[in-house]
Amino acid sequence: MVSEALLMTLHERLVIALILISFCSSLRAQEPPDACAALPKGSVPEEDRPTPDDVRAAEITEPSPLDQSRSIPPRVRTFCDGESLYYSKDSKHFTKARACVLGKLGLFRAGTSPTDAATAQSLATGGATQPADIDREGLVLVMVYANGEGVRRNLPLARQFLCEYGSGILSDTGSEQLTKFDALLREGKHFDMCGDDINFGRGVAFDCLSMEQWRREDEVRRLENAILASASSAARVSFLQLRSAWRDFHSAYSSMDGALCDGGTGCGPITAQDDLQFTASWLAALKKIRAGTPPALNAKPADQEKLDKNLNEHYRASLDEFKDCISPTNCVAPTIRAADRAWLAYREAWVRFGAVRWPALPADQWRAWQTAEWSPMLTP
Repeated sequence: MVSEALLMTLHERLVIALILISFCSSLRAQEPPDACAALPKGSVPEEDRPTPDDVRAAEITEPSPLDQSRSIPPRVRTFCDGESLYYSKDSKHFTKARACVLGKLGLFRAGTSPTDAATAQSLATGGATQPADIDREGLVLVMVYANGEGVRRNLPLARQFLCEYGSGILSDTGSEQLTKFDALLREGKHFDMCGDDINFGRGVAFDCLSMEQWRREDEVRRLENAILASASSAARVSFLQLRSAWRDFHSAYSSMDGALCDGGTGCGPITAQDDLQFTASWLAALKKIRAGTPPALNAKPADQEKLDKNLNEHYRASLDEFKDCISPTNCVAPTIRAADRAWLAYREAWVRFGAVRWPALPADQWRAWQTAEWSPMLTP
């Protein structure tokens, strides 16, 4: 027989449970409605939708800068990339970016045959024949319609695409993004997925850094070719050696940077940002060469001894800090040694190039300039 005390305990538990349920329901009732869920659904205007020919015109066939630097057969892209097209220098980049993304979604102009639509969509997606999950690439449509780029400005459609494709790792919720988006437009600002106004997460940040790196690599390639085309025979040979030393240094630095980061979801944007800064120093030097100005012009030869001493102290401290492996498969110290050796070869390549191109500058002026640049980069 159940005791009276036990019955009272069960009754009390039931009352507490009902109170908790009522309290939680009250909290839910007080939560603000989902702004994205409340949006009316619109459709892409007919005149904005691509034809299969528009999608084919959005195909990118440029070789990767990495392929060119390694002198291997270039890879030709067999699909379109809405993000890269949007930020490209193509005269029709907005139109091509929109055609690419809408083509991936299968949103073609009326009258397009199902067969032609399927073929064009497969081309855009790299082989898929079903509507693609375009994920972050959908933010291209937000930019196009929010800014009125290549189309009539359509804010309801931009807001709809923002809610649909604006989610990302560690990003705000859709409603929070929509609130920031609306505030941005009220201030009359240009909406940019790579800007700082809305956080779309690490994935988008990595994409934006990668696209900026591609643009810089393209500029580097054009400047290198221009310098070689106008150089004397001796300067050309010396510059080719310098360029080769920089590429070796770049590779060694990237290995060191990756070892220091030791994997993880945040490593992509971190190493991409470091790579961007690394390339920026080479790009700045190329611009000065092209303009006829020695990159080491402001360095002082008398500073080299002190700079070299400080660098050696920094180098030994870095090796000591990372004398133990981070993990069984990741030992940082060897990558630091390799990066420093590659930098020494790079520095001396500058000395040789400087002797040919600007013989009046002493060797230690080039060494002082490079030593000052390398020391803070030795361990990011």
